[in-house]
Amino acid sequence: PAAGSSIRRPRARKLDDLVAESAANSIVLDTPPDPACRFVSVDEESCAAFLRVCRNDGFSRPRAAFLYGRVVASGRTRRGVEVAAVHEVPLGADALTLAEPPAECARARALAAHLGLRRVGWMLARLACAQKLTAAEVCMAAKLQAKEGAEGAEAASCFVTLLATPRRTKPKARALNGGGGGGGGDEL
Repeated sequence: PAAGSSIRRPRARKLDDLVAESAANSIVLDTPPDPACRFVSVDEESCAAFLRVCRNDGFSRPRAAFLYGRVVASGRTRRGVEVAAVHEVPLGADALTLAEPPAECARARALAAHLGLRRVGWMLARLACAQKLTAAEVCMAAKLQAKEGAEGAEAASCFVTLLATPRRTKPKARALNGGGGGGGGDEL
């Protein structure tokens, strides 16, 4: 060093400083205080039929289905979704895109409209992994929600995503196992 210059050492940091900095930069994920969709009710027979196919296949490959139903109000402030039908759609070769033929999509929407239903969400069935939804699945959910939003704000506000995985641990949620109260059901 040159004469007369001083080498400046960084200030020693205290544990309290590090804890305060960590707290200031922490991220908390939580549900919104006033969600647009407060509940989801699923018709057990149609959902069980879809899950039975997945279970018989051993969840060997991801499967996707569109959910058709209604947005309903329960009381003055509780809005939710009642799912009345589950329609499986093929996944693309990369398992990250839906490959529903346009003609089949039009027929499914027309039938749903005839029954007074509309597309209210989608369901993904696959083996469990470390995260609930992968980044690609979150992007697909956002894309589907945006597509439904083009048809109206209410359609997008209560568009739901359900994830079905085979149960590996003690049951935490009500199981849909296609009848009976025994084990072996799939978590929803």
